[in-house]
Amino acid sequence: MSDTIMVIDLGGFKCVVCLYSRSTREAAFRAIDTDAVEFADLFAEHPDALLVIEACANAGWVHDMAVAAGLAVKVANTAAEA
Repeated sequence: MSDTIMVIDLGGFKCVVCLYSRSTREAAFRAIDTDAVEFADLFAEHPDALLVIEACANAGWVHDMAVAAGLAVKVANTAAEA
């Protein structure tokens, strides 16, 4: 299992990425464009990360790209109780 958890807040034009290290408990944030090239580069930088995304309009194609890149993906439904 990877040490990195990648969480993406998907937006229509911009996204916020949080990279969390399980071992050090450090988090790093950055903004990227909601663009297939940006996601491909991000996924290539962190090939073993666990990706967590919210269920939304962009979740489908981001999920498919991540799976194609070999990442494990979890989709969270933020509209319902946990």
